[in-house]
Amino acid sequence: MGGIKKDKLISHAEALALVLKSVRKVGVEKTSFKKALGRVLRGPIKADRQLPPFDRSAMDGYAARVSDFKSGRASLRCVGSLEAGAGFWPETLKKGEALKIMTGAPAPAGADAVVKVENSKRAGETVFLLDPKISKWSNIHRKGSDAKRGRTLVEAGTLLNPLHAAVSASVGATTLTVSRKIKVRVISTGTELVAPERNPKPYQIRDANSSHLLSRLTLSGLVEAGLGGRFSDDPKALRRGLYGGFRPHFVRSSRAWGAKDFSQVRRSTRQAGMVWSERRLFRFWPPRKPGVHRRRIF
Repeated sequence: MGGIKKDKLISHAEALALVLKSVRKVGVEKTSFKKALGRVLRGPIKADRQLPPFDRSAMDGYAARVSDFKSGRASLRCVGSLEAGAGFWPETLKKGEALKIMTGAPAPAGADAVVKVENSKRAGETVFLLDPKISKWSNIHRKGSDAKRGRTLVEAGTLLNPLHAAVSASVGATTLTVSRKIKVRVISTGTELVAPERNPKPYQIRDANSSHLLSRLTLSGLVEAGLGGRFSDDPKALRRGLYGGFRPHFVRSSRAWGAKDFSQVRRSTRQAGMVWSERRLFRFWPPRKPGVHRRRIF
């Protein structure tokens, strides 16, 4: 091995524990809720008002008073109709009256149930309603029944998904506090490698591994990934690639090394104290001390 001591493989669990022990929290930043998909929330999302903000009809049908029903039947005078978004009905619903109402519209004052339109029959101003199971607040989504003002709807530390975007929009949380993206640098090593757009010589191959890793990393909203470069099998070139230029939080190679390559990388990363793990996940840069060099994880 050219004087290079062969390291004993550590287990996957040991490698994972060492990596997690070395992890530090990244900073925070503000971003639009529209751009927060896949990010980690660092400040809770709270209800800015009661949800729903009013007693809301859960059905298309007729708002009525339960006291007007006998054996689940009622013959009532329809006093008008109310669509969602049209505001509140200006009058209190009186005994013997009903109001045609759309899903999402505010239930009128005085009404304590909604009968769905399928259980109604209209004849001029008179509407016949049938609901054997009618009870107080049937088909009415009560004000504040989902959340009271100030209630935390999404906890800090949550990995944000499309559902959280809808929650943010519903409470006007258009600017969110999230973790900064983790900077990852992918490097390729091998004298035989050339860029994909180049025509390789007979003894060369195009670098495909780094493209694969970058594509995988890009799928995560947590990561800002970049190509650190392609370096020949030369210790000095490797050191330049690992320790110079771009300052990522994490460095990963796109190559699994054989004995010769391992010895060169071993020389190039001696300060970071690298070891091999028995699992491919940590095969490239599992740490021992753990593997932190200039605030970067290997």
